[in-house]
Amino acid sequence: MRFILALPLTLITLQPALAQTQSTQANNTELCRATSDFERSVAACTRIIDAPGVTKEWIVWAGYNRALAYDAKGENDRALMEYDMVLSHEPGYLLAINGRGLSYFKKKDLPNAKAAFDQVLAFNPEFVDAQYSRGIVNFDMGENDKAIVDYTSAIALNPGHAAAYSRRGQAYEKNREYQKAIADYRKALAASGEGNIHQQAHAYSRSRLTVLGASITAPGSTATTTTTDTSTTTTASANTKSEERSATKAAPVEVNLGRRVALIIGNTAYQNTEPLTNPSNDAKAVATSLRRLGFQSVIDGTDLDAEKLAGKVRDFSRALKGADLALFYYAGHGVQVNGLNYMMPVDAKLAEESDVYAETVELNDVLKHMERQAKTNIIILDACRNNPLQRNLSRSMGTRSAAASQGLAEVRSGVGTLIVFATQPGNVALDGAEKHSPFTAGLLKHIETPNIDIAIMLRRVRDDVIDNTKGQQVPWEHSSLRGAPIMLKAGP
Repeated sequence: MRFILALPLTLITLQPALAQTQSTQANNTELCRATSDFERSVAACTRIIDAPGVTKEWIVWAGYNRALAYDAKGENDRALMEYDMVLSHEPGYLLAINGRGLSYFKKKDLPNAKAAFDQVLAFNPEFVDAQYSRGIVNFDMGENDKAIVDYTSAIALNPGHAAAYSRRGQAYEKNREYQKAIADYRKALAASGEGNIHQQAHAYSRSRLTVLGASITAPGSTATTTTTDTSTTTTASANTKSEERSATKAAPVEVNLGRRVALIIGNTAYQNTEPLTNPSNDAKAVATSLRRLGFQSVIDGTDLDAEKLAGKVRDFSRALKGADLALFYYAGHGVQVNGLNYMMPVDAKLAEESDVYAETVELNDVLKHMERQAKTNIIILDACRNNPLQRNLSRSMGTRSAAASQGLAEVRSGVGTLIVFATQPGNVALDGAEKHSPFTAGLLKHIETPNIDIAIMLRRVRDDVIDNTKGQQVPWEHSSLRGAPIMLKAGP
């Protein structure tokens, strides 16, 4: 278990030294430690545990694998129950205690996660993964100095731990110790740790060096090259501009950014008010971009009536289970009533207040689906366009017209969610005279930039929108993201 943010898919292979003579038992053993089909893994582990005359060793082995499968499915509470069961049979089983820490971390229960890693390290101070994982928990709890100590211990135990170097660099950077951060990012790139977390560390470290204006290698360092025609070796300084350009052209790295799903909606052809110009084009372009970025599931639709819009939301909800990142993009008309935001299908009339609830989809309903099932959530709303139906609604509400306000209302979310508005809450965004709205044009320009945190990407979008609208429109966001930076594209 080498990465606290995603339980590894390689389940434990150490088996109790018991004879397995029947083919069904052998098959159960293989399925129990399977690396992809977690439903079958859980079933096989259960058959082993429930077998007549099963020994304690087999219960511990199968229970641990079943806990890993539950965690990989995102069922962290079930995983914790399994770890408790394992520990009731084998109280000193450190892998299970460490697994509890990972499950608690996924639940965002940092104090219990830290307590679990503390317990592991009290038994075995050389448990590298617990040192590294506790460092991440300490960092997320704001204990940067403690995190640095943990990362340093992990590096001492495993000098090739690229992820620990990268994480320690992040902690140094947060402490404004930029030279130490740069040194650690370079060490992370030089380390050759195997596995997705180390590949992610390489991508992240390369991006931070770029942001900090530092070269990939230290000035004055040397790189060895071989002259093939004379079979002699020469050394050359690595701090020249040409060599720095060469150093940044590293071989492509396959980085696993986790399972990512998206719902993309664009409504243009409104039947009961003036149609918009760009939302359909915007949605199609964003969906295409996300597919290029490797999103495993992109559910998209344009010009949807109420029934079809609700259907797309249902499809999205089903696809969310076990997602590492969920993204929802909506372009079109939206209304706010009593501080809540509603997305308008193309057949909405909104003749009176009750029509809002019958004819639209509330944003909070989508948000609840996302936060209940995905680990990290991004909502992007280019939906604050001037809406004549909202004015009609305000007139129909009479003295309560203030409850139906211009633009969209501010949205508050749980931890792990980023909500992006094309403009400030309560303001109206521009549809634009070009192929795309000013906001989505900026988003499409920057969303496929590799190795940058989404927060940096959105600042670039904001700059473009402010410049292109001459200050009339200022994108806004509310973020409760934590932990490691979120990159939509990793690699060179």
